[in-house]
Formats: sequence, structure tokens, C-alpha cells
Amino acid sequence: MFRYSTLGLAALMTSPALYHALVVQDLPVVDALTRFLIAVPVSAVLTGLLRMATARRPSYRVATAPVAAKAARTDR
Repeated sequence: MFRYSTLGLAALMTSPALYHALVVQDLPVVDALTRFLIAVPVSAVLTGLLRMATARRPSYRVATAPVAAKAARTDR
């Protein structure tokens, strides 16, 4: 199942072809739908990359040894 953002981006990418197929009618509808079906996996990859790039990752802290208390001087 695709997300709405993926389908929206695919529709945005193919909007000129969809416009010419549905409004101007100088492009066959099959060609516009083929372009849309090709754009769906492309937009899925792009939105997935964007989602991975902006995802919050847990902050990993470097484990350090506890600091020992100051030892008493014995040279006095």
C-alpha cells in the first residue's frame, strides 16, 4: 500500500501529462496513466530517501568509566 504523499508526488510529477490527456486531449490517456504508473515507484523511492534523511535517530553516548575520587596524598 502506498502512502498519500507518494501518490501525490507521482501525480505532481506527471501533472503535465495528465493535464494534456484529460483537459487538452492531445495525449492519449493510456500514455498519461503509463507515465503515472512509472512515477509511482520513483516517488516512493524519493519519499523514502527523504524520510530516512530526516528521521530522528537515537543519540548514542560513549560509555566512560566513572571518575574515581581523589586519593589522599601519602607523601606528606
